Amino acid sequence: MALQRKAPKEATIEVGSFSDIAFLMNIFFILTAEFSRPAGTKMEIPSGSADPGKKQDTMLAINVSPEKIFYGEKSEPMTLEELRRRLFRENLRAKPPTQRVVIVDASKDVPYERYFQVVTAVARANGVIALVEQTEKGEAGTRTGGRP
Repeated sequence: MALQRKAPKEATIEVGSFSDIAFLMNIFFILTAEFSRPAGTKMEIPSGSADPGKKQDTMLAINVSPEKIFYGEKSEPMTLEELRRRLFRENLRAKPPTQRVVIVDASKDVPYERYFQVVTAVARANGVIALVEQTEKGEAGTRTGGRP
């Protein structure tokens, strides 16, 4: 007499909780991950003063064009290296932040690299950079046509 074997039961794995575990692991890795901070130059931005009675200090001005860099009230043309030397001679580090303001004005056709070199030179000399923004007619801040 031959014994009949029962057909083996198929094993099943419950996978319903795997999605919960994967979700919790994703949250864990997102919360514990360290994101790299972009490298750059730290700049101090001056705060505005609304006091009309306060005497306005003279600020250094740098005009950047594609060909030359113009420095100071007399707009003396100079090279980037001369600008660096001049800024260090100003000894901006010893001055309070309100007297370290350097106004940087660049024309539209200045290459980004040249503009960045000037801004970096000012920052390395411990100057507080004030940027000049030029808007054209019809851009932000002006209204063109239409009803009020």
